[in-house]
Amino acid sequence: MKLFRVGERKIINILEEYFNPCSNVDTGIGDDAAVLKINKRLIVASSDMVREKTHVPREMSPWQVGWYSVNASLSDIASMGALPSGILLSLGLREDMRVEDLREFASGIKEACRYHNTCVIGGDTKAHSELTVVVTALGEADRVMRRDSARIGDLICVTGKIGEAAAGFYCLVNKLDIPEKEYLLKAAFEPIARVREGNIIAEYSKCCMDISDGLAFSLYEIAEKSNSGFEVFEKKVPRSRGVKKVSHLVDIPEREIIFHKGGDFELLFTIDKGDFEPLRKALSESVEITHIGYITGAGRKLITEDGGEVELPGRGYESFT
Repeated sequence: MKLFRVGERKIINILEEYFNPCSNVDTGIGDDAAVLKINKRLIVASSDMVREKTHVPREMSPWQVGWYSVNASLSDIASMGALPSGILLSLGLREDMRVEDLREFASGIKEACRYHNTCVIGGDTKAHSELTVVVTALGEADRVMRRDSARIGDLICVTGKIGEAAAGFYCLVNKLDIPEKEYLLKAAFEPIARVREGNIIAEYSKCCMDISDGLAFSLYEIAEKSNSGFEVFEKKVPRSRGVKKVSHLVDIPEREIIFHKGGDFELLFTIDKGDFEPLRKALSESVEITHIGYITGAGRKLITEDGGEVELPGRGYESFT
């Protein structure tokens, strides 16, 4: 059987059969990042790959590729509640890449590191047939949030607006010329990992995940890892007017965009009801958080806009498929 028939999740499961956890591993394969316990400190590490063929549209500038690559990896650090300590940068570069483009690309990496108060501490560089960027982010934390720590009765919450990155790509592919295009493309090409926000959320929550692979997929991951279910209200999922407009113009259901398309570097987390308001105030100057549902004992329930009940499919972005 070929890999394209099994998909990324199954490939990870196969590889996991061969890798026994180390004695100093607090959290291993299967979460947003790995966590090592060293001298009573938690060291968080995550690696993310960006490929030209799959992640980089022609319209994306070298600066944006650099910025995006760093934020993609730091988003996994953010979802654990850690603050970054440094990044390792491994590059596969085309031999015909212009030096000017390399400098612009490096500038995007530098600006992303500066924004998140971190730096490049090393890496590797090789010639390659396409631009390939692997960022390994390292961070530290006093406590971490995990996908398996949701509790029945917890509120399900998200940061920011959902669906803007996907809507931005729809604008690009369909050549839409609408007033909202600029901020939607910025969401797609220049996302910002919720690093500071994740660190604050970790003071109130034990369970979190980034939703870059799609909100529905992330809901399923938390439910499966936490041995629970969920009930989510479609009407409560925060989205901008631009997402609604793009949905109408390209004739793609809004539900498809906000639940299944991914690309948003927002955080999905669960929290005790009594902690929601204190956390909302703690984040008030940074980002809005929205309560969209509840952790339940079983099921994958979506309460639709019209009040109906359906099972939410767990579809999201998956490499190899």
